[in-house]
Amino acid sequence: MALTYIRQKADLIYGRSGLLKTSNIGYLAKWIWKKYRKVTRLITCDLGGYDPVIQLVEDGIIQPWVPIRSKTLLSTLEKAMEGWWPENVADPDSPLAPPEGTDWNRIGAYGIEGLTSFGDQALLFLQDKKAVLSQDPSYQWSDGDQTFSGANMAYFGLVQTRLYKMVMSSHVLPVEKVLWTALEGTGEEDRIPVYGPAIVGRKSTGKAPQWFGNTLHIEGKSEVLKEKDPATGEQLVQVTPYMFTRTHADPVYKMNYPCKHRAPIGFAGEVPTILARPDITFLYDIMDELNAKAHEQEQLSTEDKELLQQPVLLPVEQRPKSKSVGGTILKVAPTSVAAVAPSPMPIGEFIAKEVEKPAQAQPAPVVVVQSPTVLKTPPTVPTVKITSSQK
Repeated sequence: MALTYIRQKADLIYGRSGLLKTSNIGYLAKWIWKKYRKVTRLITCDLGGYDPVIQLVEDGIIQPWVPIRSKTLLSTLEKAMEGWWPENVADPDSPLAPPEGTDWNRIGAYGIEGLTSFGDQALLFLQDKKAVLSQDPSYQWSDGDQTFSGANMAYFGLVQTRLYKMVMSSHVLPVEKVLWTALEGTGEEDRIPVYGPAIVGRKSTGKAPQWFGNTLHIEGKSEVLKEKDPATGEQLVQVTPYMFTRTHADPVYKMNYPCKHRAPIGFAGEVPTILARPDITFLYDIMDELNAKAHEQEQLSTEDKELLQQPVLLPVEQRPKSKSVGGTILKVAPTSVAAVAPSPMPIGEFIAKEVEKPAQAQPAPVVVVQSPTVLKTPPTVPTVKITSSQK
């Protein structure tokens, strides 16, 4: 029997604008196409667009969707993270096809741009709707035939909660990889400044890395060149991006940028802290190699593999039937076992003593007494056999 399981798969890359975050979705799409011959879906609310990957879009390797103009933006974004997809991506009012309408054998990855812009657009959406949650909008101002509203704390709380839900849903999309991007920002925890992915409000900046598997930070190293700009005469500066796979400190303010990778047990030390070329597929290749080494190291026997693949849940027809009588749970056991008579003990305690099986084992009822209180030292309870006449 094949073992199936759900594996959380959403990863995050964050950094300042212009440091190859969108390009990493392109790197991922090419990697997925080469390895699995599957396409990548791109959902973006980033105003910077997806020009760095436009060739892959034109080739069909990336399928983009820009849901910014949706009249039900929050609902649309949440459904998108569950696998819904527009019948016509060019039409903001297009009906959404449910996940069952997608051939998932052809979809290999999702690129999502991004955590920052989803939050910003959702907050703006609530303001435009003049949503009344636990508080009214902080202000309203009219200009001509339009009325503008301010945000309030309830807006921020709602958006942060929905972003968390979206990330959680994306983890279990039936694809190989899910990659989110975000801008770099400063938040706070217990009034202490923290770095991390930029998100609406400041309270979730430090928490957001916990929502993902691999969390990577792209930093830029500035280098003053000898050449000068021929038009202005100013010294040229070149910024070289590189990617961190572990938490590292800002060289000036000494605050940490949270990062992490998910290497197999015992192999974390073989993952480089810095990737000179900020390409997440390099990390994925390293992880694949380390997972293969971890399997080789275990050297499970054929018998062990067969044993581990056996289900731990009994078939429905073999499970004991239960019913409640006067607050006492009666279980019909598949074999003859001991039973405990009901007694005035705090429930939640589970006391049973083994007795000899009869020569011809017959199914016997088991009486279990339960209670909301648990004793550290169970009281002594007499054991009795329950015959069929006592059922």
